[in-house]
Amino acid sequence: TYARIGRWLRTHSVRGLSRKLHIQQKILRSRVRSYRMQHGIGSTGAGAKVWYGLRPIPLMRLRPRKAGKGIRAAGGRYVEGAFIGTLRGRPQVLKRVGDARLPVQIVVADIDEASTVYIEDELVGTDRFDAQFFRFLEHELKWRTQISPSR
Repeated sequence: TYARIGRWLRTHSVRGLSRKLHIQQKILRSRVRSYRMQHGIGSTGAGAKVWYGLRPIPLMRLRPRKAGKGIRAAGGRYVEGAFIGTLRGRPQVLKRVGDARLPVQIVVADIDEASTVYIEDELVGTDRFDAQFFRFLEHELKWRTQISPSR
């Protein structure tokens, strides 16, 4: 039951966060992991853990395009003064720090706050989550209590 609810939560987290943040699911999928816990929650030691990687995402991963005096990326993100350049041999979306040619910094999309709000408000502890947990629990109880055919 715990492993199933962990997988369900991972799947629905990726789907919902993708819609909310306007970021492709394939980018978020590697940032959400679920684990079965052997010695974790409660007195039985059973449970599940879902890990979310909420570090900022480099804009280069969000299909950037040159637009006017800046860069436009997926989800309506626009950074004025940014440009696509090469840093350490890899293409990146960069922005100058100050008026000089150098230094430059990599432009990122911050997902921490919006992700946390979505996870807390629309996934964990909601009626939908509880209904799914009890659906899995009921299925597990029916399976465990069924009488096996005698041989």
